Amino acid sequence: MGTLLLMAFVNVFAQNYSIKGKLTDEETGQPINKANVFVQGTKKGAQTDSTGVFTITGLENKLYDVAFTCVGFRPIRQTLMAGSEVVSVEMSADPAEIQGVEVYGKKKISPLNDPRIQPFAWKSSITSISSTAIQNMGAKNLADALKYNVGGNVTEQGRKRKQFYSVRGQMTNADFAIDGISMYYFLEGPSALSTSAVQEIEITRSSNALLYGFSGLNGVVNIKTKTFNKFETHAQAEYGTFNALNASITHGGKFGGFHYLLSVTRDQTDGPVGRNAAEKSWNIFGKLRYNYKNWLEAEVQQFYIKSMREMAQTVSSAQYPVSVSQMSQLWKYDPLNLSLTMGKIKIKEGSKATTELRYYYVQNKKDWHNRNYVVTKVNGVQTLTSTITDAVVAEPDFVHGVGIVQAISPIANNTFRVGADYYHGVMWTNGVQRKNTISGVILDEHTFGKLNVDAGIKVIKDYYKEYAPGTVKITDQWQPAYANLSFGASYKFNDNTILNYIVNTGTIPAPSGSLQLIDKVQQLVNDEKRTGMDLGIVKRIKGLGDITLSMFYSNRKNAFQYTGVLYTNANTTQSEYLKNLDLRSVGAELAYQSPTFFNIVSVFANAMGQYTSDVTGGQDVKYERVPGFITSGGLNIQKYGFSLNTLGRYVNKYIGDRFIVLKAGQKVYVGDYFNLDVNLNYTIPHLPISLYVKAVNLLDTHYATVSPAYPDYGQRISFGLRASL
Repeated sequence: MGTLLLMAFVNVFAQNYSIKGKLTDEETGQPINKANVFVQGTKKGAQTDSTGVFTITGLENKLYDVAFTCVGFRPIRQTLMAGSEVVSVEMSADPAEIQGVEVYGKKKISPLNDPRIQPFAWKSSITSISSTAIQNMGAKNLADALKYNVGGNVTEQGRKRKQFYSVRGQMTNADFAIDGISMYYFLEGPSALSTSAVQEIEITRSSNALLYGFSGLNGVVNIKTKTFNKFETHAQAEYGTFNALNASITHGGKFGGFHYLLSVTRDQTDGPVGRNAAEKSWNIFGKLRYNYKNWLEAEVQQFYIKSMREMAQTVSSAQYPVSVSQMSQLWKYDPLNLSLTMGKIKIKEGSKATTELRYYYVQNKKDWHNRNYVVTKVNGVQTLTSTITDAVVAEPDFVHGVGIVQAISPIANNTFRVGADYYHGVMWTNGVQRKNTISGVILDEHTFGKLNVDAGIKVIKDYYKEYAPGTVKITDQWQPAYANLSFGASYKFNDNTILNYIVNTGTIPAPSGSLQLIDKVQQLVNDEKRTGMDLGIVKRIKGLGDITLSMFYSNRKNAFQYTGVLYTNANTTQSEYLKNLDLRSVGAELAYQSPTFFNIVSVFANAMGQYTSDVTGGQDVKYERVPGFITSGGLNIQKYGFSLNTLGRYVNKYIGDRFIVLKAGQKVYVGDYFNLDVNLNYTIPHLPISLYVKAVNLLDTHYATVSPAYPDYGQRISFGLRASL
C-alpha cells in the first residue's frame, strides 16, 4: 500500500511542470489574443489571453513539441522545455501563403501611428508579400520577390538598367520607397537590393499613390525592412548553376529602447558561358531604431552595395537577327557602387497629432566600360574581330532629399495629412543632369460608420539646373507644376467583406527635352495626361480563404513609347526617340489566397486580364506592346519537416522588337511563356537548420520579356542551407 502511495506521489510530482509564455505578432510586437496552443502527443493545450499570455500545466519535466495556431497568422511549431522560464514566441502574418496578402485579423492601423499608411479604400489594389513568402519563393533580390505579384511584370532590359518592374501593363517603371521614404533614383535597386533584411514588400498596383513616389500614377513598391524585438541571427548559403554563390548573415536584437540590425550578403555568378554576364556584389545593410516611451521614434538606415555587373551580350538568330554593332557590345559597370543613407524621426505630439521628418542621401559610383569587339568589313560584310576596345566613362549620381508629413485628427473619425518633399539630384542620364524637385500632398480621410472616404491632391514642380536629354540643353529653368488628384471610398459590409472604389487624374511629365520623330521632323514629347478608376471587393470566406477582385480603367493621353531609334543629344551622347500615343485600357484582377488546410497545404492564384487600345488620331486598334494576360499560382505543402513550394507564371505574347533588325511590316513577339520554379526545404528535427534545393525555370524555357535578343538564361539549379539562432 505504501509503495502504491509513493508511486502515485512521484507520478503527480513528475507531472507538476508547466509551459508558460507570451505570444506576439512578429511584425508589430503586439500580443496575439485567442491563439490556440497545443502540446503534440497529449490532450493538453491552452488559449492566449488579451495580453498574449498562455499557461499549460500538468506536464513532465522534458521537451515537448508545441503547436501555435491563430486566424490570420501562419501556424508554427516549437520545441519547448516544461518547467523552464517564461518563453517568448512570435507568429508572422499568415502567408502559409506563398504569396502574402493583407490579413483581416490585423487591426486597422491609424495614420496617427503611421503617417504613411495608405488610405483604407486602396485595400483591394494593394498586395503585401511577407518575409516568409519571400523565403518560400527563394527570392534573393527585390526583382525575384516581385515575380509572382498580381498584375506585375518584371522584364530583363539587358542594358544599363538590368531589370524593370511595371504594373498593369504600363510602359513606365513603378516608383519605389523604403520604409515609406520615396526613392528619387532607384535604377539598380530591384536587381541589387538583397531580401535578407526585408520584412515585407507592399505593392500599390493602382496608379493612385499620393503618399509615395513622384508621379503618384505609376504604382509604387514600398519595401519594409526588418525590426527585431529579440536577439536573433540568421545565416544562409546557396550554390548553383553558372558558379552562382549567394551567402548572407543577418543579426538583430533589442536592448532597452534600441532595436538594431546588421545584414551582409555576398552574391556572384559567372553567367552563361560566352554571354558577358558575370556579376559580383557585396550588400551591407545596417539599421538602428530608438523608441522613447510612446511619443518618439528615431531611426537611421545605411545600405551599401559594392558590385560589378557585365551587361549580357545580345543573341542573334536567323529568325531574329541583331546588327553586328549590337553584337559587338561587351559593356559592363565596374565599379557599380551604391550608398544609401536614410533617417527619420516620428514624434507623436498627443493622441491626435503625429509628425514624421525624413532625410535620405544616395551616392552611386558607376564606371561604364564601353567595351566592344572591333568591327571590320570582310568582302563587304561587317564582321566581328577578336580585338576589344575599352573606353571608360564615369557616370556618378548624387541625390539627397528631405521631407515632412503630419497627421492630425481635428474631429472624431477624421484624419488629415499634409506633407512636403524636396529632392536635389545630380544624375547621369545620357550626360550630367542637375535637377531639383519639390512636391506637396494633402490627404483627408473620414469614417462614417461602415463607410470610409478619402480625397487628396499632390503637386510636383521641377527645376532644371542643367538638363539635356534632347538636342537643346536646358539651364536654370523652372518647369510647369503638375497636379494629381484622387478620391476613394470603402464600404465595410461586415468583417469579411469590403467594397472599394478609387478614381484619380493627373499628369506624368515626359523626360524634358526628349524628342519624337514625326514625318522626319523632330518634335518635343508631350506630357501624359491620365485618368484611372478602380473598383474592387475583398472577401474572406471562412475556412476557404481570401478573394480579391479588382476592375480597372485608364485613359492615357500622350502616353510615351520608346522606339529603339537613336539620335545624338546636346551632351553628344546617344538618346532614344520616344513617341506619343493615346491609349485606353480596361481590365480586371483576381487573386485568391487559401488558409493552411489540415496544417499541411496552402495555395495562391492570381490573374490579370486587360485590353489596351491605341486611339491615337481617332483610330481604335489593339495595342500589342503590353501583355494582356498574366497569371501566377503556387502550391505549398508542409509535412514531417519538409516544405515543397511550386510556383508557376504565364505571360501572353506582346510585341518586343528592340535591338532586332526588322523587316518591312514584321512584328516581333515576346512573352507567351510559362515559367515554373520549384524548391524543396527540409528542417532538421530539434535543430534550427534547414537544407533546400531550388530549381528556377525548371522547364528550361528560353523566353524573352523585352526582346528576343535577350532570352532568359534557362534552367538553374541550386542547393542551400539556412540556420537560425
